[in-house]
Amino acid sequence: MNAQINYSIEIADPELHYDALATFLNHFEPDPIGAADIREWDRRNVDNILRRTVVRTDGGAVIGYSVALQGPWNQPDEFYLWVGVDAQHRRQGIGQRLYDHGLEFIRSHSGTAITSEVGEDQADGLHFAKAHGFTQLRHTFQSRVDLADFDETAFAGLVDAAQAKSIRFYTMADVADTAEARRALYDINRCVSLQDPGSGGMFPTFEEFNRDVFAAPWYRAAGQFLAADGERIVGMCAVGYFQESNSMYNMMTGVDETYRGRGIAQALKVLALRWAKAYGADYIRTNNNSENAPMLAINRKLGYEPQPGSCTMSLTLD
Repeated sequence: MNAQINYSIEIADPELHYDALATFLNHFEPDPIGAADIREWDRRNVDNILRRTVVRTDGGAVIGYSVALQGPWNQPDEFYLWVGVDAQHRRQGIGQRLYDHGLEFIRSHSGTAITSEVGEDQADGLHFAKAHGFTQLRHTFQSRVDLADFDETAFAGLVDAAQAKSIRFYTMADVADTAEARRALYDINRCVSLQDPGSGGMFPTFEEFNRDVFAAPWYRAAGQFLAADGERIVGMCAVGYFQESNSMYNMMTGVDETYRGRGIAQALKVLALRWAKAYGADYIRTNNNSENAPMLAINRKLGYEPQPGSCTMSLTLD
């Protein structure tokens, strides 16, 4: 172990620390982020229990960070805890102190369970989590398409085939921005999310969804794709744009279980890829549960290339 230095743990201050924190997090995030992105995360969690802590050098560089959060995706007694330390400052006890600090905060709010996320290429992080009793809950694959290489003509028939089965595709940009339209988008998101066995039965309220989606800087109405059979919405594909990296993120694609196997999901993904390329983004990425074989097969068919994924870890507190 390297010699330990008694660095102080500070509560993160948006004005003083977020620029340096963004620089630190860019060693872990798949896409570049800035201080504005962290402020956006704060905005989305304004009603949730949240604490960010940092460890800094005398020069102000962030070398350690932790976040403890209880959000709408968590069970009532469950918290999300993430701890990271700069590679050059590991094995000095910084991660342990941040972890202990986070545990103390979680216990003070009656938390009894923790989830965390560790990149599958972060060997130190995986070792730390397992050494502290965490077990793997699920494995998430990440993949991406470089849009300059995407040839939509090879997949146009997939959209035509779905339309031939009376499926209609449109986006939120094609309808008026009304409470009814927003509720319809919420309802299909909630439907397909809760049909996923990995959902845990949790989904945000409409008010939370309205705040987190429609007011988000990544939101583009033309990137919210819907599939309908008559007036019934049966599928969706949500794509956000991130200016910092000039990239798109396919946040979710889902089809009501009674309509699966009809090519609707792959048609939605083709439409999303077509739009992302026309928008001028450099690439699009997505994440999928490693057990979601049908969606992973669609991604491979459309040319998504594997990237380092992540492991969701869980721990029950004594």
